[in-house]
Amino acid sequence: MSLTSAWATLCHHCDGIATGTLHEALHELGAYDVLAKGAVTSGWLSEATGIRPGYAALVLKLLVSQGLAAGEDGDYALTLDGQWIASRPDWTLGARQRVAFARNLLVEGPLAPDLAVEDIFPIDGMPERFALQRIGPICAALWYRLSRDNSWSDPSGDLAVDWVRGFLRQTGWHDGHGWTEDGLSARPLAPQYVYPLAYLPTYQAVSRILVKGAASGTAEDTVDRGLDIAFSGKVFSNACKPPVLAAVLPVFNGPLSKQPAALIDTGSGDGTVLAELYEAIATQTERGKVLDVHPLTLVGVEYEEVARVTTERRLAALGCPFHAVHGDIGAPIKIAGTLAALGVDASDALHINKSVLHNRTFMESEEILTSPPTHAVFCDPSGGCISADQAFSSLVSLFRSWKPMIARHGMVCIEAHTVDPARAARHIGRSLITGLDAAHGYSGQLLTEISVHRAASRTAGLLSRPQVDLGHAMMGDPIMSVDHLVLAEKL
Repeated sequence: MSLTSAWATLCHHCDGIATGTLHEALHELGAYDVLAKGAVTSGWLSEATGIRPGYAALVLKLLVSQGLAAGEDGDYALTLDGQWIASRPDWTLGARQRVAFARNLLVEGPLAPDLAVEDIFPIDGMPERFALQRIGPICAALWYRLSRDNSWSDPSGDLAVDWVRGFLRQTGWHDGHGWTEDGLSARPLAPQYVYPLAYLPTYQAVSRILVKGAASGTAEDTVDRGLDIAFSGKVFSNACKPPVLAAVLPVFNGPLSKQPAALIDTGSGDGTVLAELYEAIATQTERGKVLDVHPLTLVGVEYEEVARVTTERRLAALGCPFHAVHGDIGAPIKIAGTLAALGVDASDALHINKSVLHNRTFMESEEILTSPPTHAVFCDPSGGCISADQAFSSLVSLFRSWKPMIARHGMVCIEAHTVDPARAARHIGRSLITGLDAAHGYSGQLLTEISVHRAASRTAGLLSRPQVDLGHAMMGDPIMSVDHLVLAEKL
């Protein structure tokens, strides 16, 4: 049971990263005073507190997913656990300081704690779940640092610091002399902390974001792009690779005349997807046997310059034709033009993307369609509401805009998804969905359920061959999908 216990502790830590500064901000803004009086709508919460309308809806969704609020038809009231949080502002006081401290722990060099011990450790009498959430940011940063620096057994390194050993005793992973069974089980889980750690700048700024919008900040207080793209690569390698290979490899086993000339990854991150797919194609397909005479050009398309440069370095080491270019998932025609100037026909390529469709820049669609039922919340950069119909319509439009480029070979989409927050509340300590919803919501990403995602592709005239759902074990509902989309008329 050590692995199960370590996973539960990690989930509570990650929930704490996502909610600690939110609770502190809700106390400061008087939102918990409003919620304590009875059921409210997101509109009333926004009007009474100054929280931007979209974020007010997001706040309620996050509270429901943590079992702190419940309701239906848009009216939500605090649960018993929620009432405890509302009556104890001292439980979350100092959350921003703890996030700032966690950010400092990620910096190379000696540990230099700048918080008093009483600000780090849980408050006496705090229930275990909330105690683990309170120390979540610091434990996550410390655990990732130990993993990154491989200092599990270095007596002269970080573990020589008294407060570090004391802190790890609090989380149950060290007994002051050595690692506990839970601590040993938690070591391989360290990469799971990377995604929430990448958003520490966002969580530190939550009190400002709620009332002024994400657009009021700067790039430096939104996300650590280096950690973010590294996490994306690990997710592919650890969770998505088998179903993606099952979709991609058959394409390179057919007649050579019908195979793509290029493999294009839009939103290529650190280049992991392209590099690992190329290795598999080279060693496991008929195309791989003739790459010397029928080379496969790899193309990484990235909106973020940090990621584009990282992709370029990764592809340069493969010894194959490649390009790493700037481009946006929402502008496929522009991508095609950029590649045409380099001699690459974007329509003669197998396209792939991972977790960028929901990270598109929202563009209003001329045709407003009716969205399928959804529990998703969509916020624009100012914190305003994007309706479900608008978000669905924009996704349909995006799929339609890609059809000319994917007509020959299709597009493999790897996407993350949200779920019903009431279902999420039944999986506290087993899932990371609250952090997923919080990070995407604050940063204006348009995360939706798997059913809505697939309804949009079908409405756009695309069908999947094949499709795979991932994440049932964590949530009971899929939180990630892999679809090889092709034009419906080709099936």
